[in-house]
Amino acid sequence: MVTRSFSCTRIIPSSSGAKQPPYCRWWGVTCCDQTALAAGECWAVNGVASLAIKADNVNGSFSNPSLMDATEQLHACGMVGLNLESNDISGALEPRWGRFTNLTVLNLANNWLSGTVPAELANLKKLRQLELGTNFLHGSIGDWIGSLKELRVLNLGANAGVNPPVETAAKEGSEAKASKDEKEKEEEEITGMVGTIPAAISKLKFLTELDFQQLRLLLLPLPLLPPLPLLLLVLPLLLLLLLLLLLLLLLLLLLAPAMLAVLNLHSNRLKGSATAALNCLQLASLDLSSNRLTGSVPATKNWTQMVSMKLGRNKFEGVLPDPIFRMQLLTYLDLSGNRLTGGFDDRISLMTFLTHFDVSGNKLSGSIGRGLWFLPQIARVNLANNNFTGTLNPSLGFAWNLREMVLANNTGLVGRLPDEAAGLAHLHRVGLRGTNMSCVPAELAEAHAAERAKGREPPPYRCAGENVLPCFLEFAGYTIPLSDNSKMSCRPIRKLSPDRIITVCPPAALYLLPDPSLEVLAAQWDLSPSYYQYQGCVCLEGHKAVWSRDGTVMRCEYTRTLSASMWVLVGLGAAIALLALSLLLLSRRLLLFRSRWLREAELKRKRRLGVPKDGANVSIVITDIEAYSVLMKTSPALATKALSMHNAVLRKAAADNAGHVIDQEGDSWGLAFYDAQDAVAFCLQAQQAMHKVDWSAGLIGNDTHQGKHHGQPSENVGFNKGSTTTGGHPSRLRQLLGVGSLGVASYTSDAAATHGWLPMRPTVPLATLPSFSGSGSDSRDDNVTADDSLVNANSTSSSLPPGALRASSDTVDGSVGGASLVGVSLQQGGKGFGERQARVDAPGSAFMKLLMRQGSDSTTSHDSVFCGLRVRMGVATGKLPLGDDITRSGVFDLAKVVSDMANGGQVLMDAETFEQIRDERSLAAVDHHGYNDKVFAEQTGSGLLCTHGNCSVPKWLRPSCSRADEETTAVPALKASKLVILDMGEYEVPGINLELVVSGQAPRQQQGPADGGKRAGQQPQDQEQQERRRQRQQRRRKSGRLRVYSVAPSCLADRAREWGNSLAFKEGWRQTDRGFFEAPGAVGAATLTLRDAAVAPDLMPHVTVVCAGVEGAKWLVRWRHAGEVREMARLLRMVYVAALRAVPGGYLCREQEGGLRYMLAFRDAEGALQWCLLVQEALMYAPWPAALLALPEFGEEHAPDSGTLLFRGPRVKMGVCKGRPRSLVANEEGRADYFGASVNQAARYMDAAACGGQVACEIQLIEAVFK
Repeated sequence: MVTRSFSCTRIIPSSSGAKQPPYCRWWGVTCCDQTALAAGECWAVNGVASLAIKADNVNGSFSNPSLMDATEQLHACGMVGLNLESNDISGALEPRWGRFTNLTVLNLANNWLSGTVPAELANLKKLRQLELGTNFLHGSIGDWIGSLKELRVLNLGANAGVNPPVETAAKEGSEAKASKDEKEKEEEEITGMVGTIPAAISKLKFLTELDFQQLRLLLLPLPLLPPLPLLLLVLPLLLLLLLLLLLLLLLLLLLAPAMLAVLNLHSNRLKGSATAALNCLQLASLDLSSNRLTGSVPATKNWTQMVSMKLGRNKFEGVLPDPIFRMQLLTYLDLSGNRLTGGFDDRISLMTFLTHFDVSGNKLSGSIGRGLWFLPQIARVNLANNNFTGTLNPSLGFAWNLREMVLANNTGLVGRLPDEAAGLAHLHRVGLRGTNMSCVPAELAEAHAAERAKGREPPPYRCAGENVLPCFLEFAGYTIPLSDNSKMSCRPIRKLSPDRIITVCPPAALYLLPDPSLEVLAAQWDLSPSYYQYQGCVCLEGHKAVWSRDGTVMRCEYTRTLSASMWVLVGLGAAIALLALSLLLLSRRLLLFRSRWLREAELKRKRRLGVPKDGANVSIVITDIEAYSVLMKTSPALATKALSMHNAVLRKAAADNAGHVIDQEGDSWGLAFYDAQDAVAFCLQAQQAMHKVDWSAGLIGNDTHQGKHHGQPSENVGFNKGSTTTGGHPSRLRQLLGVGSLGVASYTSDAAATHGWLPMRPTVPLATLPSFSGSGSDSRDDNVTADDSLVNANSTSSSLPPGALRASSDTVDGSVGGASLVGVSLQQGGKGFGERQARVDAPGSAFMKLLMRQGSDSTTSHDSVFCGLRVRMGVATGKLPLGDDITRSGVFDLAKVVSDMANGGQVLMDAETFEQIRDERSLAAVDHHGYNDKVFAEQTGSGLLCTHGNCSVPKWLRPSCSRADEETTAVPALKASKLVILDMGEYEVPGINLELVVSGQAPRQQQGPADGGKRAGQQPQDQEQQERRRQRQQRRRKSGRLRVYSVAPSCLADRAREWGNSLAFKEGWRQTDRGFFEAPGAVGAATLTLRDAAVAPDLMPHVTVVCAGVEGAKWLVRWRHAGEVREMARLLRMVYVAALRAVPGGYLCREQEGGLRYMLAFRDAEGALQWCLLVQEALMYAPWPAALLALPEFGEEHAPDSGTLLFRGPRVKMGVCKGRPRSLVANEEGRADYFGASVNQAARYMDAAACGGQVACEIQLIEAVFK
């Protein structure tokens, strides 16, 4: 570890050793050896000579003194090169960088540096390479740059730091008469480096590369090299007196910045002439584009090494200078967007290496000579938006490498496209729009042009059918509407195959024979319909064709079959009918859609507020793509395309729900919402949109190549155009987002799973599953063994291969003895959040497995459970502390923790978020477009929530373990909601204080609609409901206790079965309460949505139900203080949960604080009875309040003879019954809830048979246990 507390002699080993120290073999570290020392490249043997770590996610801040101390220590111990390009380093460059006097390389480009460039860098006299581009630096470039005499490379371009507006105003305010443009830009936010290029750069005699692109520099520097003629005039006068001085001066001139090879000043504010660049005689690349330079185009015959010239988008005038045509090595020439005049002749044929020629947007005129087409390497020609005239020379056929030719908007061009272009096999883009080129022969077209120049209209010429197009082109067999306003549809133009071109085109026209081995490209032949005289074009519906000039010109007009007065009557009648229909629909739907209007108004108000400020209640969402780094390593291009589609979905969902992006890094997003409902609605919309996106074929390959490449049968791969794998439903996201054109492959067949396309889920006995608690030896775990199940499972975990099990909750295939064997699902390890084990290492494409992985049980679902990228999301709600950044708040950290616990495609939320959205029925109406008002209207209009044709009350009004007869409904308590919310358990997380997160370290303020209060369109809650919510919140805001909930729409409910209770957690965490899928039989028997098929009664697992209630609870709740009742409920729950940790296989299903009633479920009767006896004894030793013990009903009672303690505190009566429940659903708390005769029987035993402190059950159950 590098520290300033050690001297270099203690850090660097002695050079006498035979081996270098271990750090010299680290990646990116180069140590000094004897050879480098002798060459003068370093000066401390075994010291770190160079540290080059590029694009490796290195993070830190140079504003941190400890980091700067370590860096300076490395420099003091021999470091001469520092290259940290393309990392995540932030902070400012402080003056202490002037101490690094031995550095020769300093490359900090493409990071997050801010501030100004310190002038103390002038002390780095040995510096040869200085690269600080693509950061957030601002300020000006000082004359100190001239002190770096050894500098070869200087890169300060593409910085985006914001300059203070006062400095800019002071500079421009000194000008007496500022132009209108300058006044407007004075008000703009000036970013990047400003000022002028310092003249001291001319002192850098060894400079070869200068990059100042995309800055705000205003003027060119003084001439980079003093003009040679001026020196020749001075030489005779000083020759006798200063001969020695003159020789030294000439030596300096020869080594002056004429050695500059790369000059990049792209996108600045440079004005004036560019003649200063003529002094750089060794230039190979010149980029002065996007400036305000005037005068003639800079060019000199001395630029013999010039390869690339980019001078576009300036104000250059005049003709093309002759030296340009003599640059024989020039390959790229861009002069577009200037004011050049004249033309170019056959001298251009001297530029034999030219590949790119762009002079569009000028005022060039004359004919396009044949010299351009004799260039052997020319690939792209853009002559658009000029004044060229004449016809295209047949020599076009010699440009064998031509790929693009754009001649648009040259109205003087006439004649046909030469047939000689047939041999251009690579030509795939031709733009002739805006020209007068047509199928008219060249001689006749020139004659017609001459007639028009004299003001006379020539007679029309009608082309014959076979001469409409060049010989190598043909019409497609269909029509498509034109993109202009012509209201017509024409046939596309395509190129013939090479074999047909050879047979159709005349031999004299084929300068180059087409190569049949080359694939015919999908060329873009952008010919105006006037070229082929509108043959094959038709007008769109409602328009009619009007021909003129002897059938050579067509236009489309609106059809009028009725008189104007009739049109008025028809329109008036239609308007009246439409108004009447609108009033009818409005009167019927006004109340139903009132909530929508209020919601939109509320969302607009939240968007105007911007990012939540200090002290506001906020809900934060953190998203992350599962295994994105693996996707990038497997296929970077395809993964990047998938990421762009992912970003488009998130941006739309955030905009629809008034979300504010507060953090975005790679594939991770952080968003802030004023309301928990908006945050959850964003997650639901985004997850459904991800599932419905038409992932393009490029992301998944096709059914033929994909299967053959990986050795999979092609019939196992589904490839459906225009639909996704979820039943072929059309996706409107293509129109909304513009992503994808083809569906995705669905791998749900058994054969595919057998061949390794799908990760297989192994059959796991109960004895092999992990323990209930995730803590160390200090906690009481559920040591699940084979004896804890209803049937003894003999298999052990040793029979499974390593890594075969992901820490998940899986159902054992089949049911044994009527009981589904369910596993508990927590992953423990020190790898951090979200790092999970893969289920199996299946062969085939890693990208496909990550992109298209779905559930392994293909027999349970016909639709794809997962489609496309898997995005995990975490939601946390709390209050922002005063004076703290939102990304550094406790709410943000909590949301990150919750997100890291989630699986890919899962949405987790904390308890505070759940409390705010649990009664929001409108969330069930969220689909991939946002709120579906039709679904919401159906739910609110019905008044009841119906299930499978039977209706139940919309709230859970009945008490726990009710004795009401529930035999008439298939799934009695399942809501008709499209939302699935599951309690995933409670966890003790060190270092998290939920009370501070919720309160924001400030007193709670009155909440308004924007900070968690009542939303628009929501009915006010009564006092009793608000009091219950406050009680639940206080119970769950325990320091370090984190309860998480999973939320999903019903269409994605099958994902919950795939995950089970699988969550990622860190070492040291401990589970304090079980989740939904840890209830007995929950994985295989739970009914999550109305569309789930009801489980057959004989397949339901045997469950032992325990109902527990406090005797005299009604009297206590009615007459005692509410605080005492809440304290009693808290202590009761604490004892119940603690006993569950000691007894395996138990689960707390329901709790009703108002009635002090609870229901629990156990896998076997033995565990249920053990729990009952343990609780009865533990209740006597709970820390009951003194006021409660003072009551006669709850006081202490001892045995008369022995004095043994019999009762102390509440007397709890319990009823136990074993049987098969009829259904298992999630209640309003997200807990697993059972319904059936056994549940009712246990409630009856508790109410009618048991007394306080007594456990009642059937005699058969006792006999079975004690056998």
